[in-house]
Amino acid sequence: MGRMNLLEALPSPRFKRRFSPGIIDERSMRLLIDAALAAPFLEYGNQMAFLVAQKSSVIQVLSEKMRAMGGRDETDIRIEILSQAKNMIWICSKSPNAVSVDDGQWAAHHLMLAAYQIGISAVSFTVPDSLSNDSEIRQGFGFPVGYQPLLPIIVGYAENQIHRPIQRHIMILNWIK
Repeated sequence: MGRMNLLEALPSPRFKRRFSPGIIDERSMRLLIDAALAAPFLEYGNQMAFLVAQKSSVIQVLSEKMRAMGGRDETDIRIEILSQAKNMIWICSKSPNAVSVDDGQWAAHHLMLAAYQIGISAVSFTVPDSLSNDSEIRQGFGFPVGYQPLLPIIVGYAENQIHRPIQRHIMILNWIK
């Protein structure tokens, strides 16, 4: 897929949460990580690290563990996204704290904007700390000792099927001037 203006891309299928089964090439994955590193970090940018997972069996273990945790509807969109994921980038930090989490969010925003620009869909979501620290998850993904996973981002090519955008009503609770 070619480049696209962000405002044109927002309602397009590449922004939907359904991915084709293709693996993203290494050059594109590195471009996404470079974009994440260009974020205006508050303090801990030099502590950021990235883990790339393109092994669906490892991602499936995370999906299954999230499903087993329950507590939410079985149709939890995160589980649906994970169950089809083939490409994941984890943003990690050597010094996890509130500021590093904010830095991780900045990195994720930059990564996702770059993904959209080059025609790749990207979805970030949170994973409970209990799963991020689960020994099977840490070992399966290969998280080095001393690094805490902050935020996983699923990246992939949008499936060919076009989904019509949901019509949403704008709700502004207050507008203070």
